[in-house]
Amino acid sequence: MNQTLIIVTPVFAIMACGWLFAHRQLISDAGINGIVNFIFYLAIPAVIFRTLASGSVQQQFSPSLLLAYYGAAIPHFLFCWWVSRRLFRQAVDTSSLAAMAGTFSNLVLIGLPLIQRAYGPAGLVPVMLIVMVHSPILFTLTTLGVTLGRSNGAAGGIGRIVWNSLRSVISNPIAAAALGGLVYGSLGLPFPSLLNDTLALLGEAAAPTSLFAVGATLAACKLGGDLIEAVVMAVLKVTVLPVLVWLLTRYVIDVPSGWSTILILSAAMPTGANAYVMARKYNCYTQRATAIVVLSTVISVFTLTALIALLPPL
Repeated sequence: MNQTLIIVTPVFAIMACGWLFAHRQLISDAGINGIVNFIFYLAIPAVIFRTLASGSVQQQFSPSLLLAYYGAAIPHFLFCWWVSRRLFRQAVDTSSLAAMAGTFSNLVLIGLPLIQRAYGPAGLVPVMLIVMVHSPILFTLTTLGVTLGRSNGAAGGIGRIVWNSLRSVISNPIAAAALGGLVYGSLGLPFPSLLNDTLALLGEAAAPTSLFAVGATLAACKLGGDLIEAVVMAVLKVTVLPVLVWLLTRYVIDVPSGWSTILILSAAMPTGANAYVMARKYNCYTQRATAIVVLSTVISVFTLTALIALLPPL
């Protein structure tokens, strides 16, 4: 347990620094937005591209990895939708946004830094493969649910929704870096030392700035809406989803040795801010989505610490 605390304490301490800076108004909203842009457009893409461009990921790729994660995430999304719809009597579109908040993991800002610190570069490989299709899959499910709910079940435009969601991969800098790195690594092209050093330097800034940005962003979040539903969705996110992934990797799907640990931790990450972004886009569920992001992040301090201590190493 002492070793686990050594791993996780600095991670959450940097998040606390971000929260304190924003709470004390030592950094403005514009400053936070600038840091987030740096993370999404430069720092994280640099880490992802450099890792995948080496070609080692392609040699280790296994479809079972994605099947194990999304074989749990998609049913979990549907279960969260059912809980919101039946237990809390929400409309179809609202339940879809609740399902998004109960399933979408913060893999980029918290997952990558934490897993890299706990397991080194080898732990980043499965996370990056999950990240590549994370947004397209869950964004598409959410958009379909909201659209169908607001069109009284009409099926028109589903093809356009799916296509637009898949097309977003190209315009997303993180997904684009992943695809570019995979292609580069598959071609076996030499990696110039100058490019490698530049990306490595950018990548070193990714972890601390990401964690700082999460803490600073949380300082502006206010709990609101139906807190009972928010608590339920937050708990489902950080407990039930990782349990489903554990069951699949232990009893159903054979994944490369050690990668099951990374898959379970990825599933146990708190809700990502994209859940709030989607809710704001549709002008629905915004307060509860915000509360789920905050509550799941607070709860994950304890659940992630416990999982890192209990799960086998790579």
